[in-house]
Amino acid sequence: LVNCAIDVVGDSDTFRFNGVAGEVVVLRNVAVTTGNPCVQLFDPGGSSLGGGCIPPWLLIRLTSTGVHTVEVIDFGNDQAPMYRLAIERVAPPTPAATPIQYGQTLDGELNPINDIDAFSFSGTAGETVSVQGAPQTGQTGVPCVELYDPLGTLMGGACVPSRIDRPLTQTG
Repeated sequence: LVNCAIDVVGDSDTFRFNGVAGEVVVLRNVAVTTGNPCVQLFDPGGSSLGGGCIPPWLLIRLTSTGVHTVEVIDFGNDQAPMYRLAIERVAPPTPAATPIQYGQTLDGELNPINDIDAFSFSGTAGETVSVQGAPQTGQTGVPCVELYDPLGTLMGGACVPSRIDRPLTQTG
């Protein structure tokens, strides 16, 4: 999670990370102040893998191995927003993912804004799972949950009070 700002109207920020062909990553970008920061992801050869402003997130399968570049600009190049950029690998699951078992409830905290908490579990094709996020008593905010298959395909997403109920299509 990176806290940053476009310091001068019309400027851009760049970030780099090592990726491996076939990995699936999610990039989330949120403005902390006035402005609309947009993201663009480039492969090691400089080719665009995708980008966008709204929604402020990307789910992308990396096509090559090496150093990838994320560029952040303000939509319209007319403001200098502060923003938070998060990247997380969803397939294969990040080593930082917290293991969770069927029937288990875990407490967590999304802090700071735009934080991503990853959880992983082993499932068998044909099983139906329910995933739900809820704010803890006395807390504000709306936690959202997303379910990805072992290959990184988004199977569903929901924000409180909704939940995801999905049959698993793959074992893993």
